[in-house]
Amino acid sequence: MNQRIVDCLTLAPQLQEVAGLPPRLLSSIEGSEIAIAPMRQNLKSVVDKLGASLVVDLLLLRTSLLRAQGEFMRAQAELAQLKTTLWGLGLETSHYRLYFEEGLHQLVEGDYSGALENFIRSRHLARSLPENIDAFSNAILCLENLGLAFDEQLAECDELFLRARSQGCLQEVAGARVSILGAKMRLNFRLGQITQLLQAERSYSREEIDQPRYTAFWVCELPYHSHARIDQEPEWSKLLDAPYFYQKAFRLRTLQGLTHPSDGQTGRASDWVNRVYLWVWKWLVTPQTFSPERVGSAFGAFLHYHPPAQLAHRLCAEDNQLLRNALQWLSLFDPVSSDRVADLTRLVSRETSQQNPLLELERLATCAFKAARDHKELELQDTLSALRASPLWSSKEVWIADLVRAVFPNSNPDPSSPNPRDKQFNDFSSRLRELIHGAESQSSQIQMTVDLETFTVRDLKSKRNLPSQPLALAIELLNRAGSLSCEEFAAVCFGITRYDSQIHLPRIYNLLNRIKRVLPDELQIKTKEGRIYCEGSWRSVELRRPNLQTSGLRRVPEWNAILGVKAITHPVHLSHDSAPARLRLIPSQVYSRRELEQTLRRPRSTVNRMLADWEHRRWVVRRGKARKTSYVIREEIQI
Repeated sequence: MNQRIVDCLTLAPQLQEVAGLPPRLLSSIEGSEIAIAPMRQNLKSVVDKLGASLVVDLLLLRTSLLRAQGEFMRAQAELAQLKTTLWGLGLETSHYRLYFEEGLHQLVEGDYSGALENFIRSRHLARSLPENIDAFSNAILCLENLGLAFDEQLAECDELFLRARSQGCLQEVAGARVSILGAKMRLNFRLGQITQLLQAERSYSREEIDQPRYTAFWVCELPYHSHARIDQEPEWSKLLDAPYFYQKAFRLRTLQGLTHPSDGQTGRASDWVNRVYLWVWKWLVTPQTFSPERVGSAFGAFLHYHPPAQLAHRLCAEDNQLLRNALQWLSLFDPVSSDRVADLTRLVSRETSQQNPLLELERLATCAFKAARDHKELELQDTLSALRASPLWSSKEVWIADLVRAVFPNSNPDPSSPNPRDKQFNDFSSRLRELIHGAESQSSQIQMTVDLETFTVRDLKSKRNLPSQPLALAIELLNRAGSLSCEEFAAVCFGITRYDSQIHLPRIYNLLNRIKRVLPDELQIKTKEGRIYCEGSWRSVELRRPNLQTSGLRRVPEWNAILGVKAITHPVHLSHDSAPARLRLIPSQVYSRRELEQTLRRPRSTVNRMLADWEHRRWVVRRGKARKTSYVIREEIQI
C-alpha cells in the first residue's frame, strides 16, 4: 500500500502539469501582487478550460495522499493553504471535494460535530452516486462517534448501496461499504450480539480492505463471551499479509500484546483505547501470563501522547465507555486509586443518547463489586437491581452477568441460567470472590474482619466499618507477633523511628484502647514493663491480605504516575534499624516533604521526625532551603 501511495504522489504533480496548473501552487501564493497576477491569470484560464471542481480535485490529490500516509499535520496545513489560495484568487470554495477532505481531517482529529457538518455540505454538492454514498457513510460514522442514533441512516445507506449495484458502480464505493459494515459490527458489539457481529464479518466478501476482520478478531480476544478464543490458535495472523489494513502494525501488536517505540507516532486515540481495554481484560483473566506492567505501560503511553484534558474532545462515545470501564476494573483491584480514577473518568466522559447495553452491564458489574468490597450494602442492592433489569442479564453469549451471579449467588433469580464455560474466566470469578468476600473461612464464628488492602476494620455484629490504617496495622501486628515492645509497636503503626516513651506512650495507649473496644471478648491486651501482650484465641478474627493482582498492579510505575503518587505501598512493617530499606522510595529520586507525606502515608510531624533520623544516618540528602527544600534518597538504599 505504501508503494502505491508513493506512486500516486509521483503521479499527482504530473497530472497537475498536464492540466496546466502552476507547479508548487500552494507554496507560491505568497508574494507581491505583481508576482501573483500571472499565476492568477494562468489558474483562471485552467479553471475556464477544465472547470473549478476538477481543478480543486487535482489540487487536493496531494492532501488526501498525505493523510493516507499518516502525515495528518502536513495534510491539514496544505488543505488550509489551498482554501487561502482559492480565496486569494477570487475562486469559489464551495466544492464537494473540499468539504469532504476537510470533514475527513476533522474526523481524524476527533472534531465529530465539525466533520458531520462538512460531510452534510459535501453530500449536497455530490456530483455522482458514489460521491453521495462516500459523504453519507462518513456522516453516519460521525453520528456513531457522537453517540447519536443512526438506525434510519443505516437503512437509507443500504438503499443507496442497492442503487449502486443496479448502476454498476458498487466497486467504487467499496470503502464506504467497509465503513458501514464496521459501524454495524460495532453496534452489534455494544448490544451484546456477538454472534450477529461474527456473521456480519463472515458475510462480507473479502476484498483488499480488512478493517471488519480486525474488529472481529479484537472482539474474539475479549474473554467475557461464548465466542472468546483465549486458548485457541490466533487467527489474526491472517492479517499479516493484508495489503490495505489501516494502522496494521499498531493493531496487530494490540492483538499480540506487544509494544513498539513507534506506537506513539502511529496510534490514534481510539486505537489506544482499544488496546488498553483489551489488555486490561487479558490481565484480569490471565494475570500469570499477561503482566500488569504491560497494562501500565499502555496506559502511561496513551495518556502521554493523548493528555486527559484533550481526550473528551477526541474520543467517540464508545471509546469513552471502554476507557471508563477499563479504569473501573483497575480501581477495583486498587482501592487507593478510586478518587483519581473518578477524576479521570469525569474528565474524559461525554454524555450520549446511544444505547450500549454491553458496556453499561459491565459498568454496573464493576460498581457492584466495588460496593461489596467497600461494604456499601444499600448501594450494592440498588446496583444489583439495575443489573437484573439489563437486557443482557439472561444472555447466553455474554458472561458478565454470570460473573456477577458467581460472586453474589443470591442475586440469581434464574437457576437455569448458564455459567461461564471457560476455565480461566471461572478462575477470575474465584479471584473476585476472594477480593470481595475474602478467602473462604471454615469457621462460622467470625466476628471481625481486618482488611489490610483498604485498612478497614469491620465489626460483623454491629456492621460498623472503621477505616483506620494504624488500627488495622496494629491488629495484624498483634496477631503476628503476640508480644512486642512499645518501640516496635510505634514504628509499625505510626512510622515512629525515634521513639521517646514520654512523648509517644499516650498515643500508643490511645490506640490500644481503641483496639480493646473492637476486639472479641476472647482476646485480651495487656502492657507490662514497656511491652504489649495479646492473649487469647484469634479464631473469630479474619485477616484479609492484599490480592495478588493488586500487589502486582501497585508495583507498576506508570500506574502510580497516573494516580499522581510516587509509589503505593502495602502495609509497611518497619523496625527501628531497617525502616528506609523497606519503604518503597525510588533511589536517586527527588522528593519534596509533601510528596513524602503522600508516599509514606504519614502526617507531617511524623515525616519530619523520620527525615531527621534518616539525615543523621545519611540515608537521605537534603537540598535547598525553606519551601524549596527537597530530599534525595541515596542510591545504596535498597527498596
